[in-house]
Amino acid sequence: MLTNLTRHLVVVFMAGTLAIACGSGSPNSGAATSSAATTPSSSSGQVSEDLTFTGTVSGHMGSAHRGDTYVCASTGGSFVAGPIVGDVGGKQMAMNVTKLSFHGAGTYAAGGVGFDVGSDHYFPATGSQSSLVVNADLRSGTISIDLAANSDPNSVVGHVTGTWRCPPDAF
Repeated sequence: MLTNLTRHLVVVFMAGTLAIACGSGSPNSGAATSSAATTPSSSSGQVSEDLTFTGTVSGHMGSAHRGDTYVCASTGGSFVAGPIVGDVGGKQMAMNVTKLSFHGAGTYAAGGVGFDVGSDHYFPATGSQSSLVVNADLRSGTISIDLAANSDPNSVVGHVTGTWRCPPDAF
């Protein structure tokens, strides 16, 4: 049985996902850059990231901020983080993580991790050895994902690897 908080998180996440997928939402912009790796976040919502993309989308995401309808929480056996918005190769990218069978910090298959660039959606390719690690703080971790795009889950079009971090909450 879902708690009210879980229902709220699912509704917020779904609204954000639909807004991004339909192109009607726009992530926040104009955030200041992070001053140092030892100070990973600021009041503007900026946080350091270390994600390297190869393939169709190539480049490095060195910092990110919370997008519209942002959430980073674990409740009721679920984990939701995103949208986490940054720049990769001169293009704005939004990362979203949704794990519906979440049992705490650890290593998971990367299903439920997605990246959106413009109208393109990237996600773990079928049959790939992709992984998501959620650290004990439940706000950071690592990923290594072979990426598929749009409606073709079987063709690998790229790869992402590195560390991710949730931006600070707005409240």
